[in-house]
Amino acid sequence: MESPRHPLSTTVESAFATTIISTTTIFTTDPSCQLTFDRSNLCSFYPTSLLTSLTVDDFNGDTYLDLAFIDNIFSNLYVLIGNNSGAFAAPLIYKITTTDSPWAIVSDDFDNDGRKDLAVANYGSSTVDVFMGNGNGTFRTQRKFPTGLVMLPMAIIAVDFDSDTHIDLIVYGADAGIMFGRGDGSFSTAVSLYDDDGAQPNLLTCADINDDSYLDLFIIEMSPDVILILLNNGHGYCKLWQTLSLVAFSGSTSLSVADFNNDDLLDIAITNSNKANIGIFIQQSNGSFGQQTIYSTGIYSNPRSVVAADFNHDDQIDLVVSLFYKSQVGVWPGVGDGTFLPPTMYSTGPTSSPNEIITGDLNNDNRLDFIVLDRTYPNMTIFLNSCACCLKEPSK
Repeated sequence: MESPRHPLSTTVESAFATTIISTTTIFTTDPSCQLTFDRSNLCSFYPTSLLTSLTVDDFNGDTYLDLAFIDNIFSNLYVLIGNNSGAFAAPLIYKITTTDSPWAIVSDDFDNDGRKDLAVANYGSSTVDVFMGNGNGTFRTQRKFPTGLVMLPMAIIAVDFDSDTHIDLIVYGADAGIMFGRGDGSFSTAVSLYDDDGAQPNLLTCADINDDSYLDLFIIEMSPDVILILLNNGHGYCKLWQTLSLVAFSGSTSLSVADFNNDDLLDIAITNSNKANIGIFIQQSNGSFGQQTIYSTGIYSNPRSVVAADFNHDDQIDLVVSLFYKSQVGVWPGVGDGTFLPPTMYSTGPTSSPNEIITGDLNNDNRLDFIVLDRTYPNMTIFLNSCACCLKEPSK
């Protein structure tokens, strides 16, 4: 861990405080309740920074969400401790070897000690750096593990994929593989996740699609443009179950899985960046999926990331989507029958290029908020849910 050689802004404390810039209103399925968000910039960065990935978790055990993210250009891991108002303290900086070219980050408890740890996928060295948490918001010096058959990893997922109570790491880039966790913070070299047909995964995520308690794989591949759904055998290896065809050259960049029509079956939402739309696949009672339903995101919008969550506590899943070329995010309120109301758009700043979205209750008010990562103009924008009629009663 080291101090920054240059400040991230002229006054660090004020830079990491949240100042409300605007409030936007969305009419939900209940016309008497309006979903509102307050927008604020998290902080300022070097103009040459490249923010590639972020994660939120409670790193110091105070029940408030903290933030960790990667600056690829400066090879830094930043850890920001949150308070209960949606603001964050000045960052702790952990240096990663420059030639490693860190790209993606994930958090979980890798050694079953109740403390959150961090794993960083390094594109340049085909390795993963693991930072073990001390439980107070700080992390020990990283250990490095090779990704083996997975060259140039650009994404990482932390899950227990083989049902042994130890967190594993799924990494993918030029290929996809799994690094099995040993329960002590160490990991095996990556091995194959599924029968490789030579195609390269553009995106991968996990969910239990067939309700057998094993996490399955959803993979977007190009050439041809398809979604592959692969079932986990319970030991961390998957076999192809279904292939969903996409329109050629869709440029699908994000996939989210949730139940959009309250039938206890998981459905799929994707961003089709080249087609300026989001696509919805509804799962049928026999396990198959219906045809893709399209929702336009506007001409030249280039949607990059989609996240499914219930923002207004009406028990219907909503969608939030980043629009890279529009400098906006849009929220599509869910109706509960697999359809969505027209969106309301939020500005992420006049020169921004919003990319990744991550959700969490950032100010501990029992309402779901989200953070938008801007890779082109290095910035992170926080949207705090301020809907007065959307409060959820705290769990007892």
